[in-house]
Amino acid sequence: MTTYAYIGIDPGITPTICKNVGNNVEFKTLPVPTMTQLAVTYEESKDWWVEARRYRTLKFLLKRYLKSIPYNLIIGVETLAYSKTFRAGMMGKVELAILDTLYELDRTTAMLVFQITPQQWKKHVVGKGNAGKEAVSEFLHDNYPHMPRTPNLNHTDAFAIALTVKHIYMEAMNDKTD
Repeated sequence: MTTYAYIGIDPGITPTICKNVGNNVEFKTLPVPTMTQLAVTYEESKDWWVEARRYRTLKFLLKRYLKSIPYNLIIGVETLAYSKTFRAGMMGKVELAILDTLYELDRTTAMLVFQITPQQWKKHVVGKGNAGKEAVSEFLHDNYPHMPRTPNLNHTDAFAIALTVKHIYMEAMNDKTD
């Protein structure tokens, strides 16, 4: 019997990962260095080498974490909604680094990757595509007792993404057997 690890990735400024195997749920936040930690000024932050360093660090950490999981991976990555803000631009770079890493790992690891919009996973989990982070967290804590209590709303988002991917995959597998 093949064991699957359902992974949900919330690519915020500090990306959060949820690994769900059976009833075991584990959270991991990837400590991507900020501009302050890289000790650069605002003007220097526009230089390509700073972004390249952040990008390489994120890819290294994500690759090391995913390779340590001894199961077949079913991964869901939240895609970004359209926005023109600086924060969305930074998150887009984080999402790009994540997808690039998954593409590289795809050649060496048994995995399936889904990209899911926030509206899709919120509608799947809560029933409303415009539910807030607090509503998602409350719903998950009430309905999934094996999920660890966490005040970090990014953790609950990552768990919801993993849960959505698990349901999508299970439905697809059931459709194949019918």
